[in-house]
Parts: sequence; structure tokens; C-alpha cells
Amino acid sequence: MKRFIILFFCAIVLSSSILASDAKQIRTTKFFNTEIPRKMPVLVRTYPVYQGSDTFRVYFLIEIQYDFLQFVHTGNGYKAAAEFEINIKNTKTNQFQADIFEAQFKESDYRTTNSKDQFHFALDSMDVGPGSYEIIIKYRDLNGDGNKQSITFNISLKRTDQFYASPVVFTYPDKKIAVGSFDVQPSALREYWDFNRNLGIQLNTWQAQADNSVQAQIDIIDLKNEKSVFTLDTALTGTTANKSFNITIPGKLFNEREYEVKLNYASAGDTVEDKFPLKIIWFEKPFSLWNLDMAMGPVQYLMDNEDKFNNFSDGSDEERWQKLQDFWQKRDPTPETPFNELQYEFYSRVDSANIKYSRRRLPGWRSEIGKIYILYGSPDEVIDNSLAPIDKPFLRWIYNFKDRRMSFTFLALDGRKRYKLANVEEDPIK
Repeated sequence: MKRFIILFFCAIVLSSSILASDAKQIRTTKFFNTEIPRKMPVLVRTYPVYQGSDTFRVYFLIEIQYDFLQFVHTGNGYKAAAEFEINIKNTKTNQFQADIFEAQFKESDYRTTNSKDQFHFALDSMDVGPGSYEIIIKYRDLNGDGNKQSITFNISLKRTDQFYASPVVFTYPDKKIAVGSFDVQPSALREYWDFNRNLGIQLNTWQAQADNSVQAQIDIIDLKNEKSVFTLDTALTGTTANKSFNITIPGKLFNEREYEVKLNYASAGDTVEDKFPLKIIWFEKPFSLWNLDMAMGPVQYLMDNEDKFNNFSDGSDEERWQKLQDFWQKRDPTPETPFNELQYEFYSRVDSANIKYSRRRLPGWRSEIGKIYILYGSPDEVIDNSLAPIDKPFLRWIYNFKDRRMSFTFLALDGRKRYKLANVEEDPIK
């Protein structure tokens, strides 16, 4: 346990870095020397759709994290505004195009403006011919000095005369729109997706013979056990040259791990094959569940005695992770899905206890008040006399359960810097 306490104070401050493998999608934060992936605050993706006649419509898909935006108070809510400057240059001819557009929107709830898991979506497009291009997208927050970012892409668009298949674009199936080639909102993510969220996939093709159907096969392979978790064989039909098809894949099919997506298109003798990695990440996983020591420690509050916990927490890191996984699987209220609601609630409380009640070398989950919070959650009633001018300032938490009422009284020490459990009362409800 001594090692755990030292780790806590070495890692309590989160630091940020950029993953060199894909700087435009994912960054990392550090917690207990564990790297935790997080989405970049500004996500950008280029997405080409062939229009025929040597013309590609390149869509610029942009998602901006609410917490990254600067909101200003207006008469009836909070307003954000951002500017995007798009520069696209043909690297062979140096032909240059540019466009500037703004995104403005409002929110009524201030708490929403600080959300790290909510993103505003913006979209623009340009028409270009075949060739290789350098694309620079500059982002600027229009409120105050604002945040600024510049993101560079290089894309190659090959001439085609019979058949073209756009890269797969991920979508949010529950967000309906009607813009350009999309009837559901596309995502700027390319190889990553949120755990426990339905995955939309949109297929877009073009063919010279408009009446021909396109046969499309998609297969998603779990690389851990080399098994397929989703397979679909469908036909893209219609009388226009451009055809699209939307697929919704239930989030419950995916665990937190790596997959491979395989695609095969066939149309009038033309075949196109593609494959790409897909990594499912629980971006909003409680911080305490990323680190083994932090995840293990609070479980003792759910066990009968110390010997049982000591046996549970013993072993190699691999063995301990497996024990932890088995422990929560047995308590999963929805075992038919990968998401464990009880586990999420428990470790969300651990995170809150660490934020609110950590002091010096004692992490919040190990404090007496932190333990009560983890076991019972937020109290139904609070009597706060922790700063009152009395001999023994106190804080009282009251919980109203179906069969009983429980009251925990904590002495407030050192000007409310720490709390000591002084009394517990339990009364049955008749």
C-alpha cells in the first residue's frame, strides 16, 4: 500500500502529449503513470466523394470539443463561434483554392459548455480534379483571443472512368441531417470509436453505368480471438451514378480492443477491396479504472474481510487484472453487453472521492468520508455545519433507503480540510 500512496501524488496532475502515430485524432493524458487516450479537441477529416467528369467533392468533417470552445454569455444562453480557413493546393500544378466559413451556435445550460464528451459538428466542401493535394485547415475561436490550431493533410485522388468507392466514413446513427452526401451526421474519427456507442458506417460509390447495382461485403474481425463480430452482404441499388448505404452496428457487439474492417465491392466486373484497423476505446472510462492499483484498492469495501481482499489483490499484474475482470463480471446487471453499469457507477464514485477528499498523502478513496461516498453515493440530505462557530463543527449525510434511514456524522477538522467519522445512525422505515 505504501507504493500506492507514493504513486498517487506523483500522478495526480494530468499531463498531455500527442500520439505520433495519429496526431489528428488522439492525444493522451497521464494518470498514475498510465497513458489514457482522449480525442483531440479539434477533430478534422477529409472525405472525397467522386461526382463524375473528373470531379471529386472533398468534404471537410470537423468536430470541436465543447470544453475547448470559449462560450460567452448572451441574454438567453451561451454562444460559441469559430472560424475555419481551408487552403488546398495541387502539389504538381500549385493550383490553389481557399475558403473561410464560420460556425455559430448556442447552449442554454452552462454545464454543457464545459463538456469534454460533447462535440459541435461543422462541414464544408470543395470540388477538385484528380491529383495530389496538400490541405491546410486553420481553426480559430472567435470569442476573445481564442484557441488556434493548424492541421495539415496530404491526399491523393486518382482518375477513374468506371467505378470509384469512397473510403468508409463513420457516422452517428441517431443524429439525422440532410447535408451533401449525408443523411446522418458523419464523424471526423477514422480508426477509433467510442465503447458502448452504436457505430454507423456509410458506404459511397460511383459508377459510370448508373443502373448497375453494387454488391458490398463488410466483415469486422475481433483481432484478439480472430473471430468475426459482424458480417453483412448487401446491394447498393438505384438509378443514379452515386449510390450510398448506411449501416448501424450495435455498440454491444464491441469490447475495448482492436478490430479489423474488411470491405469488398463488386460491380460489372470491377472489384475493390479495402481493409483498415478499428480500435474501440472507452474514452469516458473513469480514471481510476485505468490504473491497476487504483482499480484494485477500493474493491476491499465490497469484501467481507481483509484476508479475502489480500488474497484477491495478490499475484502478477496480469493475474490481478483477470481477478478484477472476473469480480465485476459476476456483478454485471447486464451480462449480455460489454458495458457494466455497476462497475461504471462504482469507479465514477472513486474518481469523485479522489477529487473531493484527497489530502496530503491520503488519496480520497481511502478517507472515511470517501469510503461512505463510494458505498452509498451522493447523500439525499446534507446538514453542513463544518464551518459553524461551534466546538465541534460537523457535516452530516443522510440517506433514505426503502427500508431504512442512515445518517453519517463527520467531524470537520482543520477548517474542513479533512473529515473524521464520528457517528453512524440507522433507523428502520416502517
